[in-house]
This record gives sequence, C-alpha cells and structure tokens, in this order.
Amino acid sequence: ECLRPGDASDLTFLEKLEDTVGGHPHFITHKLADGKTRKVMGREEFRLLHYAGEVNYNVNGFLDKNNDLLFRNLKEVMCMSENKILTQCFDREELSDKKRPETAATQFKASLVKLMEILMSKEPSYVRCIKPNDSKQSGRFDEVLIRHQVKYLGLMENLRVRRAGFAYRRRYEVFLQRYKSLCPDTWPNWEGKLVDGVSTLVKHLGYKPEEYKLGRSKIFIRFPKTLFATEDALETRKHSLATKLQAGWRGYSRWTKYQKLRTSAIAIQAWWRGILARRRAQRRRKAADTIRRFIKGFIYRHKERCPENEYF
Repeated sequence: ECLRPGDASDLTFLEKLEDTVGGHPHFITHKLADGKTRKVMGREEFRLLHYAGEVNYNVNGFLDKNNDLLFRNLKEVMCMSENKILTQCFDREELSDKKRPETAATQFKASLVKLMEILMSKEPSYVRCIKPNDSKQSGRFDEVLIRHQVKYLGLMENLRVRRAGFAYRRRYEVFLQRYKSLCPDTWPNWEGKLVDGVSTLVKHLGYKPEEYKLGRSKIFIRFPKTLFATEDALETRKHSLATKLQAGWRGYSRWTKYQKLRTSAIAIQAWWRGILARRRAQRRRKAADTIRRFIKGFIYRHKERCPENEYF
C-alpha cells in the first residue's frame, strides 16, 4: 500500500486487507463483524484471532510508521557530524544509493528471515513462559489466565506426546557428566567411548530394557519415575561426596596446622637448645679459666707476689 501510486491512506490499507484476507476466519473488521462485535470495534480497527487470544489493531498511522523515512539532507548532516557514534550509525555509502528506502515491514520481514536461518542452523531449546497475573504482583496466580496460557501454548498436548514416547532424552556426554558419580566404574572419569560409559552406568543403576533406549548420540528414558529415581540417587550421592570432600579438606587443614606446629616446635627446641649449649660452654670456659689460674698460681707460688700467685 505504501508503494501504490495515488492517494493511499490508512483506510485504503484497511479496505485492501478486507479484500485480501477478509475471508480468513481469524481476521475481523467492523465491516465484516456481526452486530454484537461491531458495538465494541471501531471503524478504523481490525482484529486478529491469535493462538493466545484476540488482539485489536488500529490502522491510524500505519502507513507513516511503515515508511519511517529519513530525508537525504538529514543523513548528510549526520554523516558530517564529528561524533564517532553518529558517523558509525550513518554510512556515507547510503547517500549514493538511489534505491527507495526499505519500509519498516520489509526490514522486519528481512530480520525474521535471518532469525529463522540462524534458528534452523542450531538446535534450539524452547522455553515457554507463563504469565501468573496481569497486575505484575508477586505471589499471585490467576488460575483462569494460567489455564488459558497452558491451553494455547499447547503444553497439555506436548505432555501427552511425551508420555506416549520417551519423556527424557539427553546427549551421552551430558547424561554421563551428570550421573557418573553414581557408578564406581565411571567415577571420577570415563576413559572409553561415551555410549559404553552410559551403558555401564545404566546397568549399574538397574535400568530395565523397556525403560530406556540408546540412540546414536542420545539416551532415551521412557518413564519419568525412572529419571526421578536417578535424581534421588544423585541427591543422596551428593551428600556422600560432600562428606568426603569435607573429610579431605579437614584432614588437609589439620595436617597443615600440624606441620606449622611441628615447624614452630622445632624452631623453639633449636632456640632453647642453643641457649643451653651456650650456657654450658660459658660454664666450661669459666671452669677452665679457674683451673688455669690455679695452675699458674701453684707454679709461681715461690716467686714474688703477683696476680698469678696472690691466691697462694
């Protein structure tokens, strides 16, 4: 509608929607609605029946918002700015491009295509969020609102499919990394093939053949109770491992403390032994001096009085 020649307006856009998708059961306008619905809908509105409920849209400003034009002279001014951020946001090559600028809808469609390409190249995990209430209050759950979301998010159908098949599926490396502590053959590290390690682990846990299957890269567990029992065993094992870690750490800390005390005791003993040895050496020197003076006095006792024979 934005590219159509002539006088295009929001109302002509709405008329074109009525002509194009007016027969779709999930599209309603004031013109196509019944008498009861017309009382609550404006003439410039259309309604889409989404999977999660009905949503009304007003066409006022649709074309202007979709064009989202930025005139060339404004782009030139932004490119001439000395601010590095602005110069990076506005490329000078866009000024030489003579093509018509893309509309907001075209840009949104292109971004969705890129997003789908990224998602298809990965292995996404979908997280379904449930809104507890409309007032954004903590601890409050609106049962009607939650049931409505559970219904339209397809959670019940997903649960039925899971129960009919395998409720749990994980890659070998993830399963083995989480539960390897439950088997002495796989703890602390498994050196062989992953599938052999998982097979050894499930045999040690007592899995029955009908409870699981081994695929090329994943293990499939059929019953939730089997997984719950494994989780309970893991919780019990965590306490045992925590006790061993605590015992090891306490032993190491006590051994370290003992080594410090032993080193300190050896240092104190060496210091005290040094003091005793110096005292004994001092006493020996004093005794030797006394004996030496006595001998000299005895030798010089018949000579004239002097310090050596003064005692005699």
